[in-house]
Amino acid sequence: MVLSLLSQAVPVGEYVSWWKPIPLLIVLLLWGRLVTWIDKDAPEVMLPRIPLNTGNILGGILGFALFFLLPSYALGLVALILVVAIEAGVYLAMRNSKTGLGDLSTKFNDWFASLKGGDKVVKVVQGEVQLLNRNGNLMPTPDADDPILPAYEAVQALLTDPLRRNAERIDLAPAEGQSVVKYVVDGVPYAGNGIERARAAA
Repeated sequence: MVLSLLSQAVPVGEYVSWWKPIPLLIVLLLWGRLVTWIDKDAPEVMLPRIPLNTGNILGGILGFALFFLLPSYALGLVALILVVAIEAGVYLAMRNSKTGLGDLSTKFNDWFASLKGGDKVVKVVQGEVQLLNRNGNLMPTPDADDPILPAYEAVQALLTDPLRRNAERIDLAPAEGQSVVKYVVDGVPYAGNGIERARAAA
């Protein structure tokens, strides 16, 4: 009886607002896109992928905890946006100190073009070994979760220097616990980089 009287005294629908989940969903989608981009971009610029991913996940948990624990919707949303902005700022500062930010506009344009669909255009990267697929087309750099990434990185580590020096012959020779590149330039033999046997086998 008392519960029935209380339910009649409280107007229905005034405690739930239909528009409040929308900003939260937008921030969630932006945060997810940011974390995905960092996961793929970090290995390309030689930044530690796993610690960055761990930090971003923990930051996201903190941001959403603040959103739900702070007493006001507006205050919680601002705290969540601030945490996402700090995550983005920290990564961009790390990236800037390592490789700079000059290529971000090109990456953004490539990503925007990929949303429209169509084949991925592979660009020749100066200073990298370019690999061809069975059709004779340039292969793109594998994604971070692609199983052929270790083989691709091994080729880059082993062959970049000999090819820059215009080597006429390149051999991969076994050594103690690793494989070593030996190459010949103008008849003169050189020893190149070494790499673990497992990566060289890939």
